Amino acid sequence: MGRTGYTRGLPLERILGASKVTGELLFLIKWKHCDELELVPAKEVNEHNTQEVIEFYEKRIVFKSKFIVVKSDDSDPHRSNQS
Repeated sequence: MGRTGYTRGLPLERILGASKVTGELLFLIKWKHCDELELVPAKEVNEHNTQEVIEFYEKRIVFKSKFIVVKSDDSDPHRSNQS
């Protein structure tokens, strides 16, 4: 992808988003002291800013859970009575 902010010595300010382009995951990056945004391969961002990548995902993760309560029933024909 050419030179990124990392190769120019720019510190990461913020990960703004993520996108898949031609099968490759890219992060949309805002660099400190730079007005231009840049798409950077996720692999490169993970190598340089692991904690920021984790925080990016943590802020966006959505857990959906449904708990199923299974009542123990001795009359269940599929349950073995052996102890």
